Amino acid sequence: MTTLDFEIAKPKALPQIPKPCGWRVLIAMVPVENKSAGGILLPDSHLDQKQAVATIGYVISLGSQAYQRDDTGNQAWVRPGDCVLVAKYAGQRHDAKVKGESVELRLINDDEVQAVLQDAGEDTPSWVLDLIQKSGVYASWRG
Repeated sequence: MTTLDFEIAKPKALPQIPKPCGWRVLIAMVPVENKSAGGILLPDSHLDQKQAVATIGYVISLGSQAYQRDDTGNQAWVRPGDCVLVAKYAGQRHDAKVKGESVELRLINDDEVQAVLQDAGEDTPSWVLDLIQKSGVYASWRG
């Protein structure tokens, strides 16, 4: 198999932002830098290793039943825009294009959010706000 064949066989980015169902939460993972501090492009094998341990992301949207159980106190632990820590292998992974860049999206169970790292607000990156807006929850994300 040639490199060209592999590139053709790669899955395409999602045409739209998925809406989580049930108790799922959609997380946009923080992209891994593809250049060293000196500006050298890193090989794909190195990026794959870094991506495998990347566990920080931003909440984009929540399914209608997320955190709606007695064991969660019937209230959401997170909201769109929150920066969170998730388990390394949690969720189903998809790619999406945001402003020409590839971003990994994960659909995870609501109980796989390990911690909230910061409050939503002015520090939320613009690409996250774009994803939240595209997901259709923009009007109520600061709830």
